[in-house]
Amino acid sequence: MLNAAAWLTLAGMLALVAGTMSATAAAPTEACATDTPPGAPPSAASELGFFLVGEKQLDLRFGESRKAQVRQLTVGAYTNQVPPRNVTATVDEGLVSTEGYSISGFVTAADVVRIGNAATPTTIRVCVSLDPKEIGDLRPGRYRGAVVLRADNYQDAAIPIVATFRAPRGDGLKWAAAGVGLGLLVKMLTELGSGRKPRRPGAKRALGDYVFQWSFPLAIILGVLAGWLGFVQMYESNATWGVGGDADAMKLFGTCFGFQMGSIGGADMTKRLTG
Repeated sequence: MLNAAAWLTLAGMLALVAGTMSATAAAPTEACATDTPPGAPPSAASELGFFLVGEKQLDLRFGESRKAQVRQLTVGAYTNQVPPRNVTATVDEGLVSTEGYSISGFVTAADVVRIGNAATPTTIRVCVSLDPKEIGDLRPGRYRGAVVLRADNYQDAAIPIVATFRAPRGDGLKWAAAGVGLGLLVKMLTELGSGRKPRRPGAKRALGDYVFQWSFPLAIILGVLAGWLGFVQMYESNATWGVGGDADAMKLFGTCFGFQMGSIGGADMTKRLTG
């Protein structure tokens, strides 16, 4: 029984191998059927050159600035050392942000800088400029799209382009100042309330005594430093601040308020150590 099982297994393996070989042998015949017949001219696609875009990208970081910017890069081109004819670069569609907003108005240009040889490809220069003042209803965000590089005898190539905008600096400064101011107000009211004495009546006198203490300017100094740190952390480090609307504003406000309240502890400790 074992001998018969072994022979049956061998027969099954041989049949499986034979079937695999038959399927493999059929592939070349099928592929050859689609090849260009001998003597026929090559297809148009095989004559087209290609642009060596690689990982290159056009990056326009406007931030809060609304001044026009220009970016350019060089791209290699290759096809049997034949230079491209009628090179153009266009943004076919406007750039779109994650939130669904779009911008347009790009000015593009492309020209041949150097004709290649057997060792090096032809070099193409691509230039893109954008003036934000020409964009209506511009909103903060990161906008993405592509610059399409074309030539009569080359395949089209897409170069990614990214433009980032954030809300004006004045908006961020207002929210940072509001956070610092509220923190300072909380500190003043807390200390005035806890330090009020029956022998020292009158809110004006209590406020005057508090303002002329050395701890008051110290609290302002620490508040300015806290506000600056919060502004740098939340606004300066965010290339698209304001894209979240009120959420970004409240984050900046809360950060500066928290930093200001944290600085109060340092001022109180200094006041206790110095008497």
